[in-house]
Amino acid sequence: MAAAVGKDVTALRPGDEVFGQSTAGTLAESACVPADNLLSVPANLSVVDAPVVPTSAMAALQALRKIANVRPGQTVLVTSTSGAYVRPNLPPLRRTDRSSRKKNR
Repeated sequence: MAAAVGKDVTALRPGDEVFGQSTAGTLAESACVPADNLLSVPANLSVVDAPVVPTSAMAALQALRKIANVRPGQTVLVTSTSGAYVRPNLPPLRRTDRSSRKKNR
């Protein structure tokens, strides 16, 4: 939960449930984190579940880019998915693929 926000922060308010990343202090009871590293917890997710969505999406994206060396314009066949947090991450991959194809035409 955001205890306080800086004077120039407009996307978050004190009391908002947030999640994000930091390079230090995240195992502490509280930490000072740049607002750009935080997102509000969506209303349909719990504070426990919200961080899992971008984490699984980043893992999938990293696997595609770094391990499989997938590049813009290439097609990826996803033959199956599993887990409650994988399927919601497929639509962003489709949108990324469509935008890549438009740029390469």
